Amino acid sequence: AERAAVARTFASPKKTSALFGRPPYFPHDRFDELLLTGFARRGRASGPIWQRLNLRDMMVALLLHAGGVRVSEPFHLWVHDVFADPHDPSMSVVRIYHPSDGAVSYRDPSTSKWVSTNRAAYLQLMFGRQPLNDETPHNGWKGNLLRSHGKYMPIFWHPSIYGRLFLTLFKLYINHVRPIGLNHPWLFVNEQGEPFTAKAYSKRHDSAVARIGLEVAKPLGTTPHGHRHSYGQRIQDAKDAGFIDTKGFKVVMHHRSDEAQQTYGERDFKQINESLTRAATMMAIPSPASVEALVNA
Repeated sequence: AERAAVARTFASPKKTSALFGRPPYFPHDRFDELLLTGFARRGRASGPIWQRLNLRDMMVALLLHAGGVRVSEPFHLWVHDVFADPHDPSMSVVRIYHPSDGAVSYRDPSTSKWVSTNRAAYLQLMFGRQPLNDETPHNGWKGNLLRSHGKYMPIFWHPSIYGRLFLTLFKLYINHVRPIGLNHPWLFVNEQGEPFTAKAYSKRHDSAVARIGLEVAKPLGTTPHGHRHSYGQRIQDAKDAGFIDTKGFKVVMHHRSDEAQQTYGERDFKQINESLTRAATMMAIPSPASVEALVNA
């Protein structure tokens, strides 16, 4: 017992909380390089973009870095959770639903009537499957601020150019990469057509980071979670500059807050997006020319 106490005291790592300073975050000025060089396919210097670049991994990186989600969350997306903004067809709208309780509507083939249910029930009925957080341990779900109607997190793109890039990549991914006729609705899949996992993505991300000459380390902000920290710092800067308020900050970061959930509606979400777009412009957050060229290609 005495030896064990000594081991616990001196050998076991202790968790400490930082008293000041920003958490380690992925450098925003290297993000375009990560997208276009880190996720480039080896030996594919020519050909269509979907052959030269790993569109799936780029899209996940966009959700982390410019949407601020956690690394386990993008893999719960279904194909129809992404669509073009009706008010701006070049901009993507992305909604990440709760994997079990998220709402889904479908047409009953026997009655041709629309039926509303939750995702757990729909997956079991249509595909005989469970939500990913039940199927795989690496696609977990943390309690987030969700829209009370529908049970989903809307993505607030910052800077907005990446929301346009996401829609461009999404269309290419659906048309040229994701196999057709899969027996499930999840957007991101592996080479066998099965749902992709956060663990597998983290390995791909580590390789992409190393490819652009950065060391992979949590204290350096170069792990997948470093992108959420980078997003959070940019949102904090926008808050400090007066573009959004404290409640808006909680909504954008999906921090649970009953007050924020009750106060903000779709109109407010649109205003938040507009505020973040103004913030990116006024605060001169760079939109790499290479990314803009890809969007406009």
